[in-house]
Amino acid sequence: MANINLSSLLITALILSICISPIAGNPLPFPTPTPTPTHVPTATPTPTPKPEPSAIPTLEMYLQSTGSAATLQAAITGSLTYNKTAIPDAAMYIGYSADGGANWQNLELVKTNIAGSFGATWIPNATGNYMLFAQWEGNTTLHLINATINLSLTPDSEGNVFSVVSNSTVSNFTYNSETQELSFLTNGTSNTIGYSYTSIPKNLVSDIQTLQVNLDGKSVAFGSQSKDAVWVISCVYEQSEHTFTIQLPFIQLLSPATTPWIPIVIVIALLIAIVSVVLVIRRRRRTAKTIASILNQNRPVY
Repeated sequence: MANINLSSLLITALILSICISPIAGNPLPFPTPTPTPTHVPTATPTPTPKPEPSAIPTLEMYLQSTGSAATLQAAITGSLTYNKTAIPDAAMYIGYSADGGANWQNLELVKTNIAGSFGATWIPNATGNYMLFAQWEGNTTLHLINATINLSLTPDSEGNVFSVVSNSTVSNFTYNSETQELSFLTNGTSNTIGYSYTSIPKNLVSDIQTLQVNLDGKSVAFGSQSKDAVWVISCVYEQSEHTFTIQLPFIQLLSPATTPWIPIVIVIALLIAIVSVVLVIRRRRRTAKTIASILNQNRPVY
């Protein structure tokens, strides 16, 4: 009986040692499978957005066209500054649109000079309405800046071209050859200042002060400047819908083409003058002969 109990104790001890061995760190009597590691995707880092520069530079843009349809071209000039200091070597993109800004055409990429100025020459395909656009992309300290101006061109029957440059939208730009009057409409954002520069060929106006400029039917003061072959008339106004008219002096436009009777009048005047001179000379000669005859008759005899 004692032997049976001893055998039972040994079997019990063996079973306990097998169950306790994993807890004690001893190897199991059978292999343990190695767990497969779970793949964790690496997250893509989100780039930190660069702060947009808050300093805004000043971009000014101007345009002047020639006064002849045969040599029609436009000179685009401008300047880029910040706090009244020039920004040199800045790449300026210049483009234009012939359909009110729906589509833009690249014109030129130019750089500002040491004074912050830039320029380009553009040859329009025809008269009509255009928009000109200039833009600088900015840098790490200065914000992007752009400017847009409107250009309208209209011809006359003699090959002259009139133009209007404005920050307002310009429409209905026409020249009436019978009344010698330019007219156009402007439209812009209320409570802002608008400007217009109208170019008139010098061969049509010798004295710029003889022009009459009206805004909505009332005479207004205007500035004038001589630029190559054109006079540039400038006006400043409060933006809204306006009607401009510029009356050219009639006397400046008299020519054989517009007034064919002038050569006839000139010829008649010359003939009258010649006949008058001849009659005066003959009359003087006749009078001199009469006086000489009288003096001879009254001469004393010795």
